[in-house]
Amino acid sequence: RGAHAILVGETLVAGGCGNKIVQLLAGRADASLFNLGTSLWDTCATEACLVAAGGAMTTLLGTPIEHARGVPLANRLGVVATSAGFAAAAGRTHRELCATFVAELHGDLAGLVGGIAGDGTAQALDIVRSVDGQPFGL
Repeated sequence: RGAHAILVGETLVAGGCGNKIVQLLAGRADASLFNLGTSLWDTCATEACLVAAGGAMTTLLGTPIEHARGVPLANRLGVVATSAGFAAAAGRTHRELCATFVAELHGDLAGLVGGIAGDGTAQALDIVRSVDGQPFGL
């Protein structure tokens, strides 16, 4: 199953990395997966804002996103972001969520980096979700 299936609750399609983080900061979503086409340009400022508000942003594997000169610009290992209230809403921490991604994806990094699983489903979509399943209004 793909990374998007690990998150539960209602799904809100939210284009743009900044918009995804706004949804988390505004309390309209608890977690977000960024598409595999994002780059360090998309995550640098958004990570700073999210972390300043008590949230977290890492690769799907739970490793820090390295924003530095000389590193590849693509976020090839995906990006997962969680709000400050994620642990309370989901009953698990950001780190535990990433560990679930690793366990459920069975280390299929080739499929993850390529953006598709063996069955052709997307591994990371432009989505944000509310853990409690409440509908979203934009």
